[in-house]
Amino acid sequence: MENCIVLDLGTTYFKATIFDGDGKLCALLRRPTPVESTQPGYSEIDAQTFRNTITAMIRDLYHEAPQRFPHIGAITFATQTNSFVLLDADGEALTPFVIWNDQRAKNHSPLLGELIALPGFYETTGVPGLSPEFMVAKLHWYQIQTPELWERVARIALISDYLTLRFTGQFVTEAGAAGLTGLVDI
Repeated sequence: MENCIVLDLGTTYFKATIFDGDGKLCALLRRPTPVESTQPGYSEIDAQTFRNTITAMIRDLYHEAPQRFPHIGAITFATQTNSFVLLDADGEALTPFVIWNDQRAKNHSPLLGELIALPGFYETTGVPGLSPEFMVAKLHWYQIQTPELWERVARIALISDYLTLRFTGQFVTEAGAAGLTGLVDI
């Protein structure tokens, strides 16, 4: 049976593991999430720091269990919903990752109320309410606060989307994570 690398990219820690084909834990490491607060209420991860952290964790897994690596059959991950990065047309980051608990959009509540009041919002999205922690609030903040940057945005990537893009070259989203943004017709 093949081994699997599992990345758990939480708000407090990033964890990396290797499981064997029987589900036995073979290697585990964790690092504090490299989150920064560049301004009051901001919660961000620099895109290059994110890539470097993931690369270092996989390298360290190799050093912890080198005999497992020739038999890695899959890489999977669990990530934070509503944490995202804005990308240009070449797939390069225009912004740091904005983490779900970021509060920069706390004054954009009127927009959120308007969205929730739309006929069929809950039935369409499955989301009963929105708060400033939702990606949609922060996207609105970027549109208002940085229109010149917003004009350059070609893609919005959740953390899971970004990892998939970097691992496979494909820009796709995972339905479960996307469905929790309030932006998807479920």
